[in-house]
Amino acid sequence: MRQCGRTFLYMPTGIPYVVNDDDRSTVINGLKFNQPLATIAAEIGVSVPTIEAHYAAEIAAAELKRGRKPFEATDAQRKLVWSAAGLGLPHSQIAALLEISEGTLRTYFRKELDQGAANATMKVAGALFRIATADPPLPTSATAGIFWMKTRAGWKETSRVENTGADGNPIEVESSSSPVMLLLPDNGRGDCNLPVYRGPRSDQDAANDSSSPGEDEPPWKMKA
Repeated sequence: MRQCGRTFLYMPTGIPYVVNDDDRSTVINGLKFNQPLATIAAEIGVSVPTIEAHYAAEIAAAELKRGRKPFEATDAQRKLVWSAAGLGLPHSQIAALLEISEGTLRTYFRKELDQGAANATMKVAGALFRIATADPPLPTSATAGIFWMKTRAGWKETSRVENTGADGNPIEVESSSSPVMLLLPDNGRGDCNLPVYRGPRSDQDAANDSSSPGEDEPPWKMKA
C-alpha cells in the first residue's frame, strides 16, 4: 500500500518476523531523529510490540543518548575550579572551561568555589603583611603598610581647612539692622489702602525736602 509517497508493507498474520539489516538501519535512523515507534513500525511494516521485542537494544541505546548522565566531578576538574576561583574568575567563565552550566558548577563544586577564593585571599594578605613588616624595610613596605592600616585597621587620611579674616583675625560678619517690609497682595476686602513705600530717598532729596515725611517715607515712619 502506498501512502504519502512511501510504500508500507504489512506482514501477513502468523508469519514470525525476522530481523534484517535494512530494518535495523530504519529503526536506528528513526530513533536518531526521535521518530515515534509507531511511525518506525509502520515504516518497516510491523507492529510496535514487534519493534520493542526485536530492537530493544537499539531503543535502549537511543534513550541513553537522549538522556543526561549524572555529572561526576573529577579530581582534575576540582583543581581547576579551585585555582580559577582563587584567581577571581566569575562562575560563568569557570563553567565555560568545564563545559557545564553554572547551576551544575555550583552544585558539584561549591566547596572548591568557596575555599579556592578564600585560600587565594589568605595568600595575598600574607604576602602583603610580609612586605609591610619586612625587616629591613623594603622599598614598598611603606605603601603596603599604609594600605593595610587603611583597609584592616580603619585608619584614614583627614584634612582640616581653617578660614580666617584679614591678618589671621576672626572673620567679621556684617549684618543689616534695616527694617524689612512685607508686601502682601490685595485680598479684595478694601483694607489695603496703605501708603506705598517707593524706596529710600537720597541725601539730596532729603536736603531739598525738609517737610514732614511724605509718600516716599516708609509707612512705619509716616504720621497718621
